[in-house]
Amino acid sequence: METIKNICKESCGLLRVTAVAMSIFLACSGQAFAQDEELYGAPLPDDAAFVRALGAHESVAVDAFGVTLTNEGDYTVILAGSTDGIETDQYITILPAATVLHPAHEDAAKVQVGFFNVGYEADLALKTADGKVTIAEAALNSAGFREVNPIVVPVAVFDGDKMLGESIELKLRRGENPTIFAQQDGTVTTIVSKIIWDE
Repeated sequence: METIKNICKESCGLLRVTAVAMSIFLACSGQAFAQDEELYGAPLPDDAAFVRALGAHESVAVDAFGVTLTNEGDYTVILAGSTDGIETDQYITILPAATVLHPAHEDAAKVQVGFFNVGYEADLALKTADGKVTIAEAALNSAGFREVNPIVVPVAVFDGDKMLGESIELKLRRGENPTIFAQQDGTVTTIVSKIIWDE
């Protein structure tokens, strides 16, 4: 009988330890999930679409699809399910004189390079810095896109045989889709846009 009591005591003690351990685990898991959300941000909605503005003057507010876009070139999340004129998973860039719908990114193993001509009065080409390989082309107020392997390559923007500005060492990494854009005065800028999403 005494042995049975001892077994019961040991079993009850083990259950209490297990319950405490589970409580600690659940508390730690909840904290970890909260920290993950702080680290990676809130998950995007199922009907997310993405809109940004490029080339606008800093003092000019760009309004599109019911929101005011930043002037830094970051994407603002739009809820396509409740917004006219845009579909889920679309990427759109608003230029001062045009709206550009990006083509779908077909190969996740590659980087999609976007090249925009924002007001420069000539057809432009994004090429390797030696001018031998054309990556994308863009007429006035338009854009060209190309999916390429993730490499490091020097590139430059050309107006015919004339290079605009200096060459750029383009570091192509998976998950980062760079944008190169030339403005009216020939200034060339490279950015990797972030996604802005506040629930």
